Amino acid sequence: MTRRRLSAESAGPPVLDSSPTHVSPWDARSLFAFTLYLALSWAFFGRALFGHFSDSHIGAGPDTALMMWSLVWWPHAIANHLNPFLTHVMWAPSGLNLTWQTHIPFAAAIASPLTLTVGPVATYNVLCLLSITLDAWCGFVLCRYLSRSYWPSLLGGYIFGFSAFFLGHLTFGHLHMLLAFPVPLIVYFTALRLNDEMSGARFLALITLLLVAQFLESLEVFASMTMLGAIVLVLGWPAAAKETKRRLLKLLKLIAFGYGLTCIIVSPYLYYFFVVGFTSKSMFPATLMSADLLNFIVPSPTNDLGRLAFLVSIWKTFPGQSIAESGSYIGPPLILVALLYARSHWREPFGRLLVTFLLVVCVLSLGPVLYVWGRPTMSLLPWWLLERLPVITNLLPVRLSMYAFLSLAIMAALWFGAPDAKGWLRPALAGMVVLFTLPNGSGAFWTRVVNNPPFFGSKIYRNYFSKGECVLILPYEDNADDMLWQAQAKMYFVMPQGLAPAVQQYERRRWPIVNAFLRRSYIPETPEQLKAFLAAHHVDAVVITDRQIDIWRSLFSTLGVLPIRVAGIWLYNLHPDEEHGWDRGLLEMRARFDKERFSALISAANEYVLKGGSLASISTAKVVDFKLISPSLLFGPAVVSFEPTLSGNSVSNTEPWLAYGLWLSPWPGDRVSVGEFAWYPAVAPLIARLRGIASEIYFPYPSRLAANATPPESQADGFLLMTFTRDQLARAAELLEAPAAQKPSAGATSATPATLKN
Repeated sequence: MTRRRLSAESAGPPVLDSSPTHVSPWDARSLFAFTLYLALSWAFFGRALFGHFSDSHIGAGPDTALMMWSLVWWPHAIANHLNPFLTHVMWAPSGLNLTWQTHIPFAAAIASPLTLTVGPVATYNVLCLLSITLDAWCGFVLCRYLSRSYWPSLLGGYIFGFSAFFLGHLTFGHLHMLLAFPVPLIVYFTALRLNDEMSGARFLALITLLLVAQFLESLEVFASMTMLGAIVLVLGWPAAAKETKRRLLKLLKLIAFGYGLTCIIVSPYLYYFFVVGFTSKSMFPATLMSADLLNFIVPSPTNDLGRLAFLVSIWKTFPGQSIAESGSYIGPPLILVALLYARSHWREPFGRLLVTFLLVVCVLSLGPVLYVWGRPTMSLLPWWLLERLPVITNLLPVRLSMYAFLSLAIMAALWFGAPDAKGWLRPALAGMVVLFTLPNGSGAFWTRVVNNPPFFGSKIYRNYFSKGECVLILPYEDNADDMLWQAQAKMYFVMPQGLAPAVQQYERRRWPIVNAFLRRSYIPETPEQLKAFLAAHHVDAVVITDRQIDIWRSLFSTLGVLPIRVAGIWLYNLHPDEEHGWDRGLLEMRARFDKERFSALISAANEYVLKGGSLASISTAKVVDFKLISPSLLFGPAVVSFEPTLSGNSVSNTEPWLAYGLWLSPWPGDRVSVGEFAWYPAVAPLIARLRGIASEIYFPYPSRLAANATPPESQADGFLLMTFTRDQLARAAELLEAPAAQKPSAGATSATPATLKN
């Protein structure tokens, strides 16, 4: 049997042949491939975890804690007979629909025995290392079947599993994108069935299992896989032989049946997704989540070559500037392999299909606008057409790069494994492909130490609040591991926070103090805003870590509660049974906040001009630096970068025009623009007062607000922007008469005209 398989592997690529010999994915050589990929995964990404598997983890940023939280939530909900799709343990008291969020229920269910045994951190690390291994191995299995060549397929598996796409998502711990091994397996089983090497019943069972697994790992990957599968069918159908078309039609019936069974199996998820959920566009604009054209040849620092200073300077210009979403790097050697494959196989239907598909995916990954070196150059029609489709509108263009690497892996296996492959060129080129795509060689690049105060790590929290109490934790969301602490506590307490971009945006618009929780912001009536938030969310206790207590000590002293310092945190017990009188009407609070903040900004801009400042140099940062807005009303932590080891978690500078939640900048025509994020019902009276003074009013920007117009309810939250001439600015400042509390304190140093001009 072994001799038959080896001879089959040396016979050449039997693409859609009528009688190819199937090489088992479970033979010794295949298991060696799995072991090799696992060893590489450990060597590249896991070596810094030895001895620290439960107190360090792969990846950086808030998504790592979200993944660990998900590993705990799903088995917890099922074991306690809770609805796993709706949770109230975060974003209390309203809760959250998890079907519209990033979660990994399939992995959580499969890994639940491990999670219960070693905890979420160690389980998460295992899944990160195993996901890269499985992606590479499943890519290898597909390549080996199509090419019948072992060593070229080993390279193909490496190209897919260790691609820049997966390396980027590994830096942020995106398990929902890393666990994509069903994709090559679905292609593999489809090829088997198309060649009559698998029974229809077995194919249906396996394809349904894989579809369910991918759906419950990442709905985004499931949707993109389905969309691109349809594109492959459209591209390949015209050139297919009559017999192939007959087989395809039979195959499509089974696939459609598999999708139908998948929908039945995941119907509870779909119910909450469509009925109880909500529909919205992606929280991340496609223009910021698109591949830069240079990214195909310029790596991010996730690759070893990407650590070179001049390449880092180019990478930093890419849209979004996210290391996780700069995964389109192919590299010159692999591009050359694709060109050589295209030259050799363009006349073959399968070769032409593979090359065309690669080009289509690369174009789609560029998104709606072509970026070159970070500069938008022209609109791209294909994405504008696709994003009109349901669900597809939530796809991020750059994430389609995964399918480019799958097609490149197949091309490489077929080209390197061709029967006429002789001489030194192909081995040398294979070595260059590996060299140019090596992951970042620093073990510390891929890991970070878990920030786990003893208060949570040693279960001390049980001595200070009861099960089910609502606890506000600072640092908040993006700056914290609050979800990990809740997961390690097995959902013992609930939180008025979590990680969900749509809900976070909603909370920020409703409760201005949330902006300060996230990053340093200008918050008028700060104590009142804090107390109203605590009352509305029924917060029983506040936990502030040692590293943030200095930021919040003065504000939380206004609560009239003495904190307790215990095990690395400061605890404020709010005694909810007592009457605080903190409840304030939301509309009243928001109206006062928006009016006073906008008034303070107009007053500061007018004073800046009166002191000799130039409209051409005006900015929010300048009026704050010159204390034209009181620094005493700036609250919150500095913005911290989560890019792994690139900036050493240094403070990142905000744009000078948009800072502290305020906008102030020059405007064409010797004018100034003043703006803030606002809630229309709250700012409607302010807009009415200034309508006859301002040159232009935009809400939500960039839509110009016509006279007597009211934005639709779906656009009640947005950016309010008004433009003023010098005279209009003075009239607006006089009309609004900003309260004294918003003006510079008596002890503040007044800026001189000479200082402002500088």
